[in-house]
Amino acid sequence: MGEEHEISVQRASVIEEFIGLEALVDCVIGVHYLGRLSLAFYHEVLYDEYFSFGLKVRILEKILASDGKAGKETVQRLRRASSIRNIFAHCGVTRYEASAGRSCVPNPRDPEEGIDYGVLYAEYSVSIPLLRDFLLQKAVEKGAKISINKDGTWEEVRPLQ
Repeated sequence: MGEEHEISVQRASVIEEFIGLEALVDCVIGVHYLGRLSLAFYHEVLYDEYFSFGLKVRILEKILASDGKAGKETVQRLRRASSIRNIFAHCGVTRYEASAGRSCVPNPRDPEEGIDYGVLYAEYSVSIPLLRDFLLQKAVEKGAKISINKDGTWEEVRPLQ
């Protein structure tokens, strides 16, 4: 029960933190292309259920092309964070392997290998602050005015048009 609870807490943390990252990606895209934030653009375009995160990252990759290595590394980290988020969000059915005498959640890329949620969570936890800081910096460079709260969350304080 203890390990399952820990994974559940990690799952919630990964998903919640990823929501914030995606909002920052949306902010960078919106400010880059419109020169301002627009609720209509967010709601009608970026928040549409068919506008995938993969597409947002591809657009961000184009925006960050002029940042060279730092931009490429950020995109790679973002894609890896997305993969980890998807594992936490969608993988969870435990399989018992009688021949090995063990239970595990199969890795979707290699079903013979079990997922080590602790290792994934540690990797994710290291990359999130780097991603958040880089994306916050980019959003501000593009003209967004952002306030950082004591708990590390952020708020857009620029009037929306």
